[in-house]
Amino acid sequence: MPELRVAIVDEKTNFDYWVGESTVEVWMDYATRVLKLGGYLSKHHIRKSGQRFFFDNEEKSLPLPQMSENGRSTLDLLGGAQLDRSKFDRDLCEFNRSLGVDIYLGEKVSNSHGAIELDGGKGHVVHTTDRTFRCRWLVDAGGRSSPLVRKLNLGGYDPRHPAHSYWARLEGCRDIDAASDDSNWQRRTNGRPLRFTATNHFMYRGYWIWLIPLSDTLMSVGVTFQDDIAPMSFKNGDELFAFFRKHPGLSEAIGPDAKLCDFHGLKRLSRFSEQQFSEDRWFLTGMSGMFTDPMLSSTSAQIAQSNCFIGEMIRTDQAGDAARFSSQVKHFNLAMRARYESQSELLRHYQFHGSFDIWSNFMGAIYSNYYISTVTDGTTDYRRIIDIANAHAHANCTCARTLRDGPALTKILVRLAEEFRSFLDRTGRYYERNRGEWCDPSILWSRPGLDSRWFRDRDLASEYRELKTTYKNFCLSTVRRMAEIEGVPFRSEIFDQSFRSWYQGQTLQDLLDAQRSHCPAMS
Repeated sequence: MPELRVAIVDEKTNFDYWVGESTVEVWMDYATRVLKLGGYLSKHHIRKSGQRFFFDNEEKSLPLPQMSENGRSTLDLLGGAQLDRSKFDRDLCEFNRSLGVDIYLGEKVSNSHGAIELDGGKGHVVHTTDRTFRCRWLVDAGGRSSPLVRKLNLGGYDPRHPAHSYWARLEGCRDIDAASDDSNWQRRTNGRPLRFTATNHFMYRGYWIWLIPLSDTLMSVGVTFQDDIAPMSFKNGDELFAFFRKHPGLSEAIGPDAKLCDFHGLKRLSRFSEQQFSEDRWFLTGMSGMFTDPMLSSTSAQIAQSNCFIGEMIRTDQAGDAARFSSQVKHFNLAMRARYESQSELLRHYQFHGSFDIWSNFMGAIYSNYYISTVTDGTTDYRRIIDIANAHAHANCTCARTLRDGPALTKILVRLAEEFRSFLDRTGRYYERNRGEWCDPSILWSRPGLDSRWFRDRDLASEYRELKTTYKNFCLSTVRRMAEIEGVPFRSEIFDQSFRSWYQGQTLQDLLDAQRSHCPAMS
């Protein structure tokens, strides 16, 4: 829509380092194919090699090469980017200016309710510290300080997930792949720098520490924790740096010469705005609309989805199709609610984080779901949801119930992972496999032809079959491990006979009991 005039207002005059450095495949596809930033990202930012997870013993004393590890031995199929946010944000301003976008830096929308006058019919009025704007469409990307969320009292902190973060930039860090010449350590990545370019997670019960490269020596390092499990507080960067140094594996990863550059923190991270988009022609995107957790860099995919929806709604409204615009607002709000609930269900269970046993199985299933459905949604510009909204423009549909419930499989996987966590605690095996183990997650989720569905219309029947396979594989690997711990011989044919659909409420204990009942020595 080149005929439209766009203005961007930001209170910043300089863009320093900030969080949001790690992106995922869905965002990378959006940035490359939709925003045409592929060449720029390849030249100026680090090509991300997926997510990696390291696990320590209960005493938090393992050296880095002895920590169990979950991470790929090859590059991701689509890949992401590790952004130097200071450079990226500055460059975005210049890119937008070159496209004719009006950029106003150093201007702030005040906290007063009169700073924004909403009028979906005649146009909105926005008063900044320097001028007054009139606009037909208003997009609020103001983050946690969103003026629209405050003005309309749309929501805030989600107490179901009491997560908080502190972070810093460290200069002079070493290449994590060079931290050890142990042959097993090097073999896991086939001698390639897959750890250095990854988003590394050092996993502990109740908290995790990220390590993200911004340049060859500059790293973003931060901790996210749940204060009901692992409460912590840091007054300054020195205290945070000392905390990092108390973890031998992480200390080895950053090296002896790392120096503190800055210090930041945010409390009460998880939040959701009850309405993301309005028929009165205002929209929220980014952290204005919602945020769950830094884990898995999922916010970058959420930004791609909400931006795609906003562009579609403006295009429809500009065309004068009131019924379709109204239906899109309704369905896109429901879709963002479903996304938030699914992410929140997935990411708020910090009791899982400290165990290689739990996390590797759990994340293998989650990755499968992501690559089967979420990536396909993104690479097709959410065409399925848009088509549903357009088709239901003149119908009383049941989408409110369907989309609000979110993906049922995530809830069931969480329930079973929690059952497995209780089992490991009861048997004293929570940390047992946290030393010397390695799992390539692609072994758990990758199946022939999985990537062939990307960039094509979603085939829900095929996806359902794949998700059933994912669920069965998760149960199989978890029950086999439980049988090993209890000394019960595991027989695959007995598992196949006793296994039921995820909707039937079967527990892991049910499947383990079936194994035990067919073992004369155990019955």
